[in-house]
Amino acid sequence: MRTTAFLVLAVLAAGCSRGGRVEDFTPPADNARKALDAALAHWRAGNPPGTVTGAVPAVEVLDGKWQGGQKLTAYEVVREEPGEATGPRTFVVRLTTGTGPPQEVKYLVVGIDPVWVYRDEDYQKLSGAGK
Repeated sequence: MRTTAFLVLAVLAAGCSRGGRVEDFTPPADNARKALDAALAHWRAGNPPGTVTGAVPAVEVLDGKWQGGQKLTAYEVVREEPGEATGPRTFVVRLTTGTGPPQEVKYLVVGIDPVWVYRDEDYQKLSGAGK
């Protein structure tokens, strides 16, 4: 998991060092939503995290709970949170797993191709903002 995250950050940093702009890595709202739906449907279908097969543009997912074996039985995208025009798209999702009541979780979506979908806590750890 850390290797994949490192590679993502390295690719983004390399793009920025060649004059890329942050907005070059911010997906349009509809593409971000489609990538999130593809990722969550992939999970609900019982597939492993990582690459979402068949997604165009390509979708990659980093979700520690999914990686840890948590099963998803249902999901509902509640809303997109307002954010900066040049930052990740942030969505609030209600997840229903095999245990406990549904819970609301934030997902951040960044990138153009591939589009990366991160559970908020995983994104925070990668960015250094997490505990």
